[in-house]
Amino acid sequence: MKKNSHGVKRLFSEIVHKNPWYKIRRDVVVWPNGHQGEYFVMKNNTGKSSLVIALEEDNIIFVRQYRYVRDDFSIELPGGGVDDGEIPLESAKKELREEAGYISENFEEVGTFIPVSGTLDETTHVFVACDTTFIGQQPEKTEDGIEIVKISIDETYAMIEDGRIIDGQTITALTLAKKYIK
Repeated sequence: MKKNSHGVKRLFSEIVHKNPWYKIRRDVVVWPNGHQGEYFVMKNNTGKSSLVIALEEDNIIFVRQYRYVRDDFSIELPGGGVDDGEIPLESAKKELREEAGYISENFEEVGTFIPVSGTLDETTHVFVACDTTFIGQQPEKTEDGIEIVKISIDETYAMIEDGRIIDGQTITALTLAKKYIK
């Protein structure tokens, strides 16, 4: 039985699902007040991800892609999980190239956040990329049909305000980067 710094005891832990991108762990815990419960924790392979706010003149480069969970399309920033042995900046460069077809040597990390602190054990690193060059998309098999969308900086924030951009990670990243891109 493992006890954390807040007095929560983990009685049991098991991996209940695993695929190439993430795993889900089931923990049985006892709270300091004696209440027993379960937690299901999702973690990508490294616990890290990267998002890129790529700028082309006065525009932000987004990807529009189908999201099965919502059965709808979403406008999002390029990004993804950091692979084993990779640092977040390498991941950001790779995701920008694969998903959006752009490269840059001018990246600045502008912050980090935890996307879903109640169920996801992951920290997302946010980068701004300037001086971008289009070289063509190089999507993975699961990223087929991703469309590149360029939106002005002002229109981007208007789309967040009126609900046309609803992806939480995209909104959080753009909030962290606002002072860097306005």
